[in-house]
Amino acid sequence: MSADSAPEKALAVIASQNSCVLATIGPEGPYTSLMAYAQFDGGRRLILVMEKDSTKHRNLKQDPRVSILVDTRASGADRDLIVALTLAGEACLDADQEVLAEIFEKSHPGFPLSGRPNSVFVPITISSILMLNGPEKAQFFPLVQP
Repeated sequence: MSADSAPEKALAVIASQNSCVLATIGPEGPYTSLMAYAQFDGGRRLILVMEKDSTKHRNLKQDPRVSILVDTRASGADRDLIVALTLAGEACLDADQEVLAEIFEKSHPGFPLSGRPNSVFVPITISSILMLNGPEKAQFFPLVQP
C-alpha cells in the first residue's frame, strides 16, 4: 500500500465503524472506556458523548490529550485482515453542543446518553494515526486537518 493511500484507508475504517476505546489520563493513571462515536470532517474528527461527572470527563478537563482505538474486529474478518487504528488526538470541552448533538444523533438515533441533562458532547481532533493491517504491518502518519 502506498503512503498516499494509507490516510484514505484509515479514514474509510473510521467511517465504517461507530465504536471505539477511549484512553484518557488522570491522577491515578490511564483510564479506558468503550464509547460510541460519530465521525465528521471526513473522519478527521470524532464526537463522543459522556456524562459531565464521569472519570473520563474529569480526566479530559485536566489533560485533553487522548488515544483512541478503532478496529474492524466486529466485521468478523480473519485475524490477518483486521485493521486496527490507534488515533492520537485532543478533546475540546467548549464546543457547540447543539451542532454536535445533531451530528451524533444522526449516527446513533435514540442513544441513551444523548438526552440526559448531565451529558456533554466532546469533539476529538485527530492529529496522527498508527494503522495496523493484520498483526505485523504497521504505518504511522500525521493526519493533516483541512
